[in-house]
Order: sequence, then structure tokens, then C-alpha cells
Amino acid sequence: MDKLKKEHLQNVLEGWQVSTEGTVQQLRDRMKDIIKKRTSEDQKAKHDTKKVFFSQDVCTSSICSMTESIIVSASDTERHFYTIELTSDGVAMHGLVKELCSYPAECLQVLSMCVNNGTLFVSFKGKNEAEKQGELLSIDLTSRQSSFI
Repeated sequence: MDKLKKEHLQNVLEGWQVSTEGTVQQLRDRMKDIIKKRTSEDQKAKHDTKKVFFSQDVCTSSICSMTESIIVSASDTERHFYTIELTSDGVAMHGLVKELCSYPAECLQVLSMCVNNGTLFVSFKGKNEAEKQGELLSIDLTSRQSSFI
């Protein structure tokens, strides 16, 4: 932290919604105080600073990257796809969970997923014997419309 330049310190502090005024040393001290306070709060709350804390419980069966800060999660238990926006408060990682869409009726278990050009591609096992070898599904991430491939 001692090597961070003023502009970088100000960007981080602005993201934390605290004052960005002062000398480089004042900004460094402010950042150190905030990190110390947040670390102490997390330890009191028994948070593990090496985990991501989701805004709601999600039983994840498959996961893939959508962007640098958003992941897509599939839950075979809940039969839903979710987006999870990752953020850091300087101490721990947090994930804001949002429901993307439900599994189609034909989908029993998600095997794998990937995102390409705004489309989520899903390999899954179906419910009946003919579909047990795996099927492919595409979901447009903007319209949330799905179609079988």
C-alpha cells in the first residue's frame, strides 16, 4: 500500500464512498484505518476473509465466468440459473445473487456451462432415458430466452 500513487488511492477510497481529500500519506492512513476496521468487524462477525459471501444461499452445481466481475451459477436443487456480481470491500469478497431464469422442464442436471457473445450455453442431462446422454441449451442473457441446440 505504501507504493500506491495518489490517483489510485483516491479511486479506491471513492469506491468505498469516503473522502478522497488530503495528502498521499493522509490517504494511505485513511485506507489503512478502513481496512483495519473492516478486518476487525469481519473477524468479530466470524467471517472468513478467504471466502465469497453471497447475498443469499445458493446451492451451486455448476459455475462459469460471464465477465471479470460476474459469474453464472446453476443450481440443480433449486432448478435455477443465477448471476452473481462479485465486489470487494477491501477485506472480503461479496456476491450479489440475482435469479437469471429457471431450468427448462426437460433439464434434470446441469453438466457444464460457458458464456460466449452474450449467450449462456448449457450441457445437461434430461429427465427421460432418451435424454440421459446430455443435451445442449442456449440462453440469451439479455432476453433470457432459451432454445435447445
